[in-house]
Amino acid sequence: MNQFIDGFTKFMDFIYRILVEFSKCLVAAIAILISLQVIFRKFFFSIKWSEEMALVFIMWLTFISMAIGVEKKLHIAIEVFYAKFSPSMKVFVDKAIDVLVILLGGLMVIFGITLIMSTSNSTLPATKFPAAISYVTIPIGGLFMIYFSFLYLFNLKKYKHKNIGGYEDEIGEDEMVKEPIKE
Repeated sequence: MNQFIDGFTKFMDFIYRILVEFSKCLVAAIAILISLQVIFRKFFFSIKWSEEMALVFIMWLTFISMAIGVEKKLHIAIEVFYAKFSPSMKVFVDKAIDVLVILLGGLMVIFGITLIMSTSNSTLPATKFPAAISYVTIPIGGLFMIYFSFLYLFNLKKYKHKNIGGYEDEIGEDEMVKEPIKE
């Protein structure tokens, strides 16, 4: 069973690494595309498809970033109240949050697939690409939110491989501390 879990997590980590690198490329592509649009509009002509593609890239980046945030436990939290909880209450709250994130991820997968299917016959106006491409990262982000929350919920962090997102994880008693990897 441990070999299956280890193999599955290695596969998920490989896909996740691709998503992290893809998100870096998306940030660069958005910056370049918007910059080119501004320059071209000022001196030459407007690139008609640039705004549309920038919006698609931002949508992709949003849902990939949600999964990255879950993996790194970087989402907004109200620490003032949490710090006053007893250790057992903190464990309960952490588990409840993991369950809620799993439910949210499940909704993203279900409704993301529904949205992709319902927009597959329509096209984007400028590029004429299928409109469904705008929404492909919704179920992907939801799937990875479920995956990482599941690892945290059932305390399977030992199966999460080191350095999957450019940071080495040092897991402490109460929190996760992130240290950038030094090359």
